[in-house]
Amino acid sequence: MPSSLMIGLLYALLLAVLYSIVGHIPVNEGRGWDGQVYLQYIELLGHGQAIVGDPYRSIRMSGFLPLIGASALGVPANSLSTAQAVLNIILISTSAGMLHDTLRQLGVAPRAALLSLATGLLAWPLLIMPFYYPVLSDNVALVVSCLCLWCWTRGLQFPLYTLLAYSVWVLPGLFLIPLALAAMPRNFDHSSATSFSPRLTLLLFAVSLPFVLSLVISLAGQLSDDEVASHSAHLGGQTALISLRTLSFMALVTSITVVVWLGARSVVDSSFWKSVRPTSALVAALVLAASAVAMYLLIDWTNGFQGPPLLHYMFMQSLAAPFKPLVAHFLSFGPVIIIAMAGCIAWGLGKYRYLPKALLASLVCFLPLMLVGSESRQWVGALPVAIVVAAIMPLSLLQRLCCLAFALLLALPSLWLTPALGRALGQGASFQSSDWQLYFGRNGPWMSIETYELGAFMLAAFCLTLTACWAQAQRRSRVLEDSERT
Repeated sequence: MPSSLMIGLLYALLLAVLYSIVGHIPVNEGRGWDGQVYLQYIELLGHGQAIVGDPYRSIRMSGFLPLIGASALGVPANSLSTAQAVLNIILISTSAGMLHDTLRQLGVAPRAALLSLATGLLAWPLLIMPFYYPVLSDNVALVVSCLCLWCWTRGLQFPLYTLLAYSVWVLPGLFLIPLALAAMPRNFDHSSATSFSPRLTLLLFAVSLPFVLSLVISLAGQLSDDEVASHSAHLGGQTALISLRTLSFMALVTSITVVVWLGARSVVDSSFWKSVRPTSALVAALVLAASAVAMYLLIDWTNGFQGPPLLHYMFMQSLAAPFKPLVAHFLSFGPVIIIAMAGCIAWGLGKYRYLPKALLASLVCFLPLMLVGSESRQWVGALPVAIVVAAIMPLSLLQRLCCLAFALLLALPSLWLTPALGRALGQGASFQSSDWQLYFGRNGPWMSIETYELGAFMLAAFCLTLTACWAQAQRRSRVLEDSERT
């Protein structure tokens, strides 16, 4: 606990220093686009008025309860963004300390825990967004996810149920994390008793894949080239490589195939089901149902914006460029998301059976969304889980140092956000311009082709570097074995 507390304090200091350098996003006086709307709603609620005609944003207002209280007490609107930024720094730095304690509770070695945590904390949503774009529910989702992991390692079931009920109102899909953790308590984990049946997995995979791929082909075929090319493009900017649509479709099929395989693997793995505690799972399901029913009854869904056509948008993002979602998540979340995904795939091939089933279940549930959709912030709750899984993976010291180096490289451009976005706004530039891309390059759908190509190059370089480190470790191991024999 003392070391976790120290890490939290140091991270708070780092965020405060970056805040003084970078500041708020220079849009709508630091409020941003959605942030400005949320602040208007915060003031409405703070003055006892109701939100009308926007159910999509209404369900997320629970993430701003402190600001609603501050508004009710008379805090002026121009101070609310700053207040939320300071609160986010406190909450995110506390979450960093909780993540470190989580890793140590799971038995991760001190050095591996520090390196993995440092790599994860350099991710854009944790390092920049809490103060740069403070009035977003994404920041609250990260805190909820970290708190869920900490409660799970400490065996605190009741707080997990509470967080499950709350998560439904914070960010779509976030409930998957507390649901899996609550239903599969840590002391009920059967990772050491994994039973893997390749034949049964292949049978289920062979039966399921044609149905899933037929649906994918049908949905992808409904999208014209013009729709894909225009998605998130701004003022003539380019976000898609239509000439590579066939390759993009093949990449989408490959991603879906991996998801179906992992789903089949999960269904036939008896240790998954043994790790589910029936009583806890039933309580979690009832809590989730009660929270969902309350949302349905308390929110007027008949009028106003109910949210974007998510599946439609996700397929357009996948068809924009080969493996564009993977590139987008690498640029936003950093190396930990690639390591965590690789861990899931390796587990699907029968390796790393010791990975905790609750963590695997959380990531496997998010993978269909993450491998198809490139808007990383929609799945930001999965980032803390990825950090924990990456820390548990058996990487060498050299591999972890390489991960940290790439995370630093991805984080450095953030220091130039203020002058670059100032120029972009002054010039009325396209979101796909080089200046705007320091921000929108971390948001997959708005990523320019140049940013995609640079991100794809860096992702390939990262994978090759880690492979080279692994090969070197294997050679060193063989040399040591030969010397011991002689």
